Amino acid sequence: MDNNGKYELLPAVADLVREALQKTTHSFSTQIVGGVNAQPDGAGNTYYYDGVRFYDDAAPNMSAVAGLRRVLTHRGTWVYRVITPTVQTRRARDHERRYSIETKDPKRALRELRKYLKPYTSQQIHQAFYRNCAGVVSNWREEPSQNMDLWVTNKSLVAEVKNLISQGVTFVTEEFKRIAAESISAYEEHKRRETTKVNAYTVYMTPHEIRVSKYETSPPTEVIYATYPNFEAMPDVLQQAVGMLRMLQDGASITGLGKRVHENCYAVMEVVEDKV
Repeated sequence: MDNNGKYELLPAVADLVREALQKTTHSFSTQIVGGVNAQPDGAGNTYYYDGVRFYDDAAPNMSAVAGLRRVLTHRGTWVYRVITPTVQTRRARDHERRYSIETKDPKRALRELRKYLKPYTSQQIHQAFYRNCAGVVSNWREEPSQNMDLWVTNKSLVAEVKNLISQGVTFVTEEFKRIAAESISAYEEHKRRETTKVNAYTVYMTPHEIRVSKYETSPPTEVIYATYPNFEAMPDVLQQAVGMLRMLQDGASITGLGKRVHENCYAVMEVVEDKV
């Protein structure tokens, strides 16, 4: 490690990385990491480390699938730490230790690294972006409530006001005219959307294929996974939605359509049928 913050791997770590990559047929990118951690275990201890993060080349913008570090602990001993971001290996206060396997034996470190150096599955990609899909549907269902007054949650009061409207009663104040025109219709639209069947999709684009996960939200059902060789092979509803969402910035959304998570991932919703 030099004073400019740039690190070269220790030979012991570099050798393990080469051996691990030689034994896999999948393509992984690597990122060298190194530095000083002032609080590795919450106790204020300082330790030095260097190592590598491994990224799945077929899963852009996903976090590292695994990592390897050689750590000089505050006790003055060197240990290997295999990082397993998707698998909790033990109970510990420190996040990294909860998701890692620690050993002084380089051969065991290599075995454990090979075990966890696997490409992301469609299920793992869906789990990573599921909240975006759920959020898109939730925002659409809740949108009408922005124009509702709190009183419309009282069903008896709503029934009385609707009865007055049906009898042709003219309200005296402008406020009641607005309530009659906006709040009740917004309330009814809100209730309609709550019971509307909606499909949600995660569309994840890789360099070689497009992975799609689909699930119904009313009620939640088993996730269905599909793979398409290119954009044109996807269903029309997804082509149209992604085509529009591509024009947005990362993190932006269109209510009732979907969200651009990033350039490789989109959350899309599809209204299937109204039950009310």
